[in-house]
Amino acid sequence: MIKRNSHWVSLGLFLLPLLLAPQQAVSAQDGYPNKPIRLILGVAPGGAMETAARQWMPYLEKDLGVPIRLDSIPGAEGIIANRTAAAAEPDGYTFVQMPLSFLPAQTLIFKAPYDFNAFEIISNYITDPMVIMVHKDSQWKTLKELIAYAKSKPEGTLNFGQSSLTAPAALVLHALEEAVGIKLNIVSFNGGGPSRLALAGRHTDASLTGLFASASISEFVRVLGVAQEKNLWEKESKNAPTLNKELGITIPQAADTISLFAPAGFSKRYPERAKKFSTAFFRVFENPSYRAAIQKLGDAGRVLPRTAEESQRLLLADYELYKQYAHLFKDYKLQKK
Repeated sequence: MIKRNSHWVSLGLFLLPLLLAPQQAVSAQDGYPNKPIRLILGVAPGGAMETAARQWMPYLEKDLGVPIRLDSIPGAEGIIANRTAAAAEPDGYTFVQMPLSFLPAQTLIFKAPYDFNAFEIISNYITDPMVIMVHKDSQWKTLKELIAYAKSKPEGTLNFGQSSLTAPAALVLHALEEAVGIKLNIVSFNGGGPSRLALAGRHTDASLTGLFASASISEFVRVLGVAQEKNLWEKESKNAPTLNKELGITIPQAADTISLFAPAGFSKRYPERAKKFSTAFFRVFENPSYRAAIQKLGDAGRVLPRTAEESQRLLLADYELYKQYAHLFKDYKLQKK
């Protein structure tokens, strides 16, 4: 009996490397990617989110050798799209793009059915300073005039457009209301595109939106103020003052910080795939053809790709900011589970 067991143990030890060899070969020669990649957006088509993605997609497709399928799933302030992405296998075939503010707002304010840590960030690669705009034919020439008008009218008279309840504009507008003692009628849209079109068509009185994303309506609008500590975009904003300096207040600064995420666990479960995807993604921003294209479109000033580590620090800072200002959203319906 002892010899028989020893024989089978020896045979098993002999066969084990042979049995494992094919699996190891598949792992080493993964062939990733070998099928289309899905990119989910939580806003309606036609806005800055889609535009930014379509600018880099062709270059990444060529580098990786597979198509990237854009899937817009608007609704519930981006929560439906993010729920879909969070439930996906973290295998490098599903990604989701959103502003940094979406995750803190969705999980802290709107109690989304996923955790703040449901995603891992690849890069925050767009930083578009947010500005207050009005139609060029409106009566308001300065921020002070706009605020004075709001104070002189019944609450909610001034219609202020924004792209989403979870966008950074929402936090800044509520902080502005609190700081200057006004009540706006804040109108939320399914994305920045519809919000800007509403302003260009004079369906709203003003809007807090991305400066570069508004290039398509620049002939119809006037920039009154920049929601940043300093205005580093004087040419594009026509020397508009900053909100805090012009109004003598202190409220958070805001930018459309478009970022690319993968479902959590991607880099841990598939480190080689994650490295390959990330390397190819960042290589796009060094591509001379890509750089020339965004320069021609006037978007070069907002394309600032950050590493995953830098982006994660910004994401955590946004999370703390939303915790600090969570009281401003207490009446939002989606706050209830």
